[in-house]
Amino acid sequence: MKGNIQISRSLKPKLKTERCRRCYTPIEEKYGYCESCMTRICETIESKIPRKYLGMYNLYFEKILQLRNKSLFITGKTGSGKTGLSFGIMQSELFDGKSCKYICYPEYIDGLRNFQNDGMRTAHYEKMKIANYEGILLLDDVGAETLSEFDRETLYIIVNARYIYNRRAIITSNMSLNQVGEMDDRIASRIAEMCEIVEMEDIDYRVATV
Repeated sequence: MKGNIQISRSLKPKLKTERCRRCYTPIEEKYGYCESCMTRICETIESKIPRKYLGMYNLYFEKILQLRNKSLFITGKTGSGKTGLSFGIMQSELFDGKSCKYICYPEYIDGLRNFQNDGMRTAHYEKMKIANYEGILLLDDVGAETLSEFDRETLYIIVNARYIYNRRAIITSNMSLNQVGEMDDRIASRIAEMCEIVEMEDIDYRVATV
């Protein structure tokens, strides 16, 4: 364990040879990384995963085993654990050496509107920078607020780019896929093809634990 991060051994990659997966130096333990590389990976995880969500890796361990290496559309009511599960998956992917980026969609859209005030070219550049991100894109809280035409078109651009270039996305939303389709069937169609649909339990854990 490094810092606050706990790594379940069954998720740690096993090596055929006793060499680090990153720097290829000989190692004593067969968990994939030397001590130096393991430290850097854990530092990366701690810099990208909010402290309150570090425990989600262990909480959703069994589900993470089933959902790794897939694009996902995680749907459920407020407080059902969508963000927690997505951060748990993101932590497992970071441990495996993959690049990930977290975007809170309402905050992202609010920032884009400010870019739009500086000029359409700047706003378009920012959209495409996220849409074409080569790592795993975590798009959180899509549809948390009523989506304007600008919001919907931005979401379409991002989803379409992930779809066309076969780049992984993890999308969380209070809306079901059918509700997304009622909003924009282009978006729903692409999500349906590229993502596995994950429906969370119909319970608000924030309220239930008060």
